[in-house]
Amino acid sequence: MLILNGVPTVGLSNKKFKEGTKFDLIDRSARGEVEAMALLAEGYLKGIYECEKNATKAKKWASYAAKKGSKLAEEVLTQLSCDRN
Repeated sequence: MLILNGVPTVGLSNKKFKEGTKFDLIDRSARGEVEAMALLAEGYLKGIYECEKNATKAKKWASYAAKKGSKLAEEVLTQLSCDRN
């Protein structure tokens, strides 16, 4: 991790993203980090981590993470199914 002006950043190649933001989570998810996938799902569900609320994207990321064993992703999928009923 690189620290720029006191802000932790992460990223691939020369692109750096502030840790815990939507783009950081997308970057980490692309590298296969299950926790980041689950956090993206939660972000899209609740409109946090600089993510806009989007049930379709929440379901997509939650499904990926749940298949890899994420309990948070399973909770997001449960919440999505409750919201539809």
